[in-house]
Amino acid sequence: MNQILAPVFAIGLTVLLLSLNKRSKKFLFKSTATNTFSKANQSQSELVTSFLASSNELSDFESTPKKAAWKAPNTLQEHISLKKHLQKQMRSGSPDERLQVMHTCQIWGHRSTLPLLRKGLRDCDSRVVLVAARAISKHKAVSPLNRIQEGKPPRNVSLMR
Repeated sequence: MNQILAPVFAIGLTVLLLSLNKRSKKFLFKSTATNTFSKANQSQSELVTSFLASSNELSDFESTPKKAAWKAPNTLQEHISLKKHLQKQMRSGSPDERLQVMHTCQIWGHRSTLPLLRKGLRDCDSRVVLVAARAISKHKAVSPLNRIQEGKPPRNVSLMR
């Protein structure tokens, strides 16, 4: 009895749901709506291209920090005071100050700035992240594990294959 009632119940439920689900005969877009949609899309694409052009100009400006206006510290006290000043500016909330810190670290190039550069890589401002990535790339070295050593094969190479 259950074997007969289950398919009948399923068919009845399907018919009931299909009858309740009346679809509207309106189209999603009319011809005037598609014209306004295409105009809006075109204006948005123009905004994006103008923004990309301006950001390329900014990135060219930001990628070349001014080395003439900055002088590296000579003494240990200057080194410590500069590092503390950079850390203080990095903790401040302004993205422009953090960007300036990353530029200073990039120009200085000292390995004591690596913790600041790592913080810059995790920053929420993309400009700071880009400058930090460029600055930290100078500190990367080739690992001894990456070097391939060419030499004679072992004497029992025929047994290894």
